[in-house]
Amino acid sequence: MFRMFLRKGGWLVVLPLFIIVVSALNYREASSYSARLQAHGVNGTATITGRFEERRAFVPGTSDDPSTSYVLRFRYSTGSILAGDFKVRIAEQRVSKAFFDRLRVGDTTPIRFLPDDDRVFEIEPGAMMAEGSNVGMIGLVIGVICLPLFLIIWRNAARAVRLRDTGGTSGSHDVSRCPQEIESRRVTRHGRH
Repeated sequence: MFRMFLRKGGWLVVLPLFIIVVSALNYREASSYSARLQAHGVNGTATITGRFEERRAFVPGTSDDPSTSYVLRFRYSTGSILAGDFKVRIAEQRVSKAFFDRLRVGDTTPIRFLPDDDRVFEIEPGAMMAEGSNVGMIGLVIGVICLPLFLIIWRNAARAVRLRDTGGTSGSHDVSRCPQEIESRRVTRHGRH
C-alpha cells in the first residue's frame, strides 16, 4: 500500500511531513529550554560587543522586516572566581528589531542562563519561546495544507490497490465461483459486447 501511495504522488506529502516533524521537534526543544530558564535560570549581566543585520527570507508569524534578521553579539560571565568555575562566554542571539534598536555596543543588559548549561541563555525576554513558536507555526501551516493532499492521495492509492487485488470487480463477487460473469463485466466495461 505504501509503495502505491508513493506512486500516486505520496512523495509530495513525505517531504512536508519531514518539515512538520522537524518543526515540532524544534518547538518542543524551545519550550523545554524556555521552561528550564523560567524554573532554574540565573540572572546575569551581558555587555553588547557587536550588532549585525543579516538578510533573510520572510518568516511567517513575525512582525519584523521580512528581509532582515537582527543579531546581537555579547559577553557574559558565569560562575564565581572564589568557587573556581568563573568563565566568560561570548555569544550571539537573534533578537527583535525593537530590542536591537534599543541597545548599542558597550551597553549592558540583563541576561538569563542556566547555571548547569550556560550555553542555554536568553538576552531578550521571551525570544526563545517566540522563535520556537514561529517554527512550530510554520509546521502547523504546512500540516494543515498537506492533510487534505495526504487524504486524497491515500484514497487514490487505496482505490488502485483495491482495483489491482479484485481485478476490477466490486469485491462482493467470489472470483473462483463465477469466472464467466467477471469476464463479461470486463468486456462490457470496455464497450465491447
